[in-house]
Amino acid sequence: RSGSPGPSTLVWVNGAGTVTPFARTLSGFAHPRVSPDGQRIVTSRGNDLWVYDLARDVLSQLTFQGGFIPLWTPDGREVIYGRARPGTGWDIFRKPADGSGSEQELVTRPLDQVPSGGNPSLDGQLLPFAEWSLDGAAGIHLLSMKDGADRVLVKSPEFELNASFS
Repeated sequence: RSGSPGPSTLVWVNGAGTVTPFARTLSGFAHPRVSPDGQRIVTSRGNDLWVYDLARDVLSQLTFQGGFIPLWTPDGREVIYGRARPGTGWDIFRKPADGSGSEQELVTRPLDQVPSGGNPSLDGQLLPFAEWSLDGAAGIHLLSMKDGADRVLVKSPEFELNASFS
């Protein structure tokens, strides 16, 4: 099929496939993640992250220096995300979900690192992330949210990505 799909629009889809639009039209967003309490959605648009409060119908910009692949912490207080930075490539940050504080670096190294697609462990102690090697392969690491230590979970010549905790 030729042509382009046009801008995306966020909507609710239930288990039966029924589509329900939100109170406001949310176009051009990608990678939506529903908060643990089901009351907010964090999503990317352009190069930044936005939080949509469902009950209040309020859309707020969360990042102003870039952000992509957002994840919620289990308590819903913070958002973890990847962001490109000159000189280091992609790094991983976290920021209070209400926008009240500044971002904090979680992983900053010369290679590219991004959240791996799955949320942190339920206790909030471990974060899976992917790191690209110089040969183009990607491995899965686990970051301790307590002390910042990380360990390799999976490393092979293949492209490993999107680890999730059960």
